[in-house]
Amino acid sequence: MKSFYDLQIVEQDPRMALHIEDEVPEMVDMTGHSGMRGMSEVLAHCAKASEIKELSHIASSLKCGTIRVLRVSNDAGSTSAIVPGSFDCLDEFGITLFAICDDDGTLPETADEIEQRFAWLMVKLLADPQCPWEQLVTYKSAIRHSGLHFVMPPWLNPSDAEALVGAEPWWGLGVPASAAQVDAFSDQVVERCVKWDFTRGVIQTTRLWLKKREGSFQTYRELLDAFCRDAPLSAWERISLDADME
Repeated sequence: MKSFYDLQIVEQDPRMALHIEDEVPEMVDMTGHSGMRGMSEVLAHCAKASEIKELSHIASSLKCGTIRVLRVSNDAGSTSAIVPGSFDCLDEFGITLFAICDDDGTLPETADEIEQRFAWLMVKLLADPQCPWEQLVTYKSAIRHSGLHFVMPPWLNPSDAEALVGAEPWWGLGVPASAAQVDAFSDQVVERCVKWDFTRGVIQTTRLWLKKREGSFQTYRELLDAFCRDAPLSAWERISLDADME
C-alpha cells in the first residue's frame, strides 16, 4: 500500500488528456498542451483509493466505487472530482477520478487534511447536497462514519456565512442563520444518520419539512423550535434503534 505523497504530482489538468481520448470539442483550446494525452497516461499517474494508505479506510467506510486518485498541482485545476458522465472514456470503465491538490495553500500538507479533502469529494459524488446546510450535514456524517476529526472546511467558511446573517439566508434554511446556529442544527440532523447509508434519506426528510414550512418563520429560533416540536425525523429514531440491534 502506497502513501498519497508517493504519487507523482500532475502539473496539467487531466481533463485535457481525457478530451484527447474522447475527441477534443471545438471549444477546448489545446494550444501549447504538453501534458498527458490519453486515458492510459492518466491511469499511469493514478492509484486506487483502496490502495492509498491515508485513504483506504475512508473508501471502505463510505463504500466507494471505482475511485482512482491523482495528486495534482494547483496549476492542474486543484481538488476536484472528474466523473464518468463527463467523459466517454471514463464511462466505459466506470472510473471516477479524484484530483487532489496538496500545494494550493488552502490547507496544511498533512495526512489529516488529505483525508478531509477525499471525504469532501465523496460527499459531492455520493450525496450531491444542493445547499450549504445539506453539505454540512453530509460532510459531518461522512467524517463521523470515517472516524475522522471534524473541522469546519474552508468551502463552508463560517466567516462568509456570518457576514450574510440578516441578509440573504445563505445556508438554505429559509431564514438568516449564523454558522454557529447552523452547526447546532446540523448536529441534530446528523444524530439520525447512525449509518452512512441513512444520510441521504435523513436529509431528504429534513428538506421536505423545510419546504412544507417555507415562509412560516422569521427567525432561526422560530424554525428550530418548530423543528423540535414537529420532530420530522422521529421515524428515523425507530430505524436507528433497529440498526443498533443488528
